[in-house]
Amino acid sequence: SIVELIQDLNGNHVIQRCLQKMEPNHKQFIYDAVARHCMQVATHRHGCCVLQRCIDHASEKQKVQLINEVLEHSLDLVKNPFGNYVVQYILDLQNVNIDVCCILIP
Repeated sequence: SIVELIQDLNGNHVIQRCLQKMEPNHKQFIYDAVARHCMQVATHRHGCCVLQRCIDHASEKQKVQLINEVLEHSLDLVKNPFGNYVVQYILDLQNVNIDVCCILIP
């Protein structure tokens, strides 16, 4: 599965290359898998990096899809050794308007 590749030491690099090289509509299956398994991906050593690259290479619609999933789980993610990096990354995005209170207050 996509999530298994994302969590694999070598497979995550292939997924990241797909994100770089494929057209947005051709990589939607990656975004769907990451959104569906957001906690599993964001809290993994390699997954947290792949999720950040997903956001980097996403269309606006895909970014919204992923960011909404992360925000839904943000309270748990900020307490996780890897998930907290995903939340920090989203907070650092310049063109995303996020109310910090909405992230940290359930």
